[in-house]
Amino acid sequence: MKLSRLELSADDRAKLQELVAKGSNWRACQRAQTLLYFNDGLSAKDIMALQDLNIDTVYDRHKNWLSQGFAFLYHMHRSGAPPKLNVIHYDQIKTWAENEALTGPAIVARLKEVWNLLNYQYSSTRY
Repeated sequence: MKLSRLELSADDRAKLQELVAKGSNWRACQRAQTLLYFNDGLSAKDIMALQDLNIDTVYDRHKNWLSQGFAFLYHMHRSGAPPKLNVIHYDQIKTWAENEALTGPAIVARLKEVWNLLNYQYSSTRY
């Protein structure tokens, strides 16, 4: 798939350059740099090699910029297991910690007792 050069306004380019130079979110900085490379006329294969990315990731960044603009730089789904605790659980743990000193295993035991959470076994394998 051949992507054409990405046209950025001067204002958008300046914002992306500032993000790359001063941004604290490394994912957003890397995504912004991909867009700047496209704007400079580099091919997707060249960008893939420069940034050590999968070619599909490079294409997706181009597509997402066109459909979402700056919003896509920050809000991307990341893989992994969903969180096991929510805000209510964290608030309860904070309350317990303020009232008495608890160890990690004691907190896990309370979570199991009160909400039947974290009922899984840790496997300790070393390679």
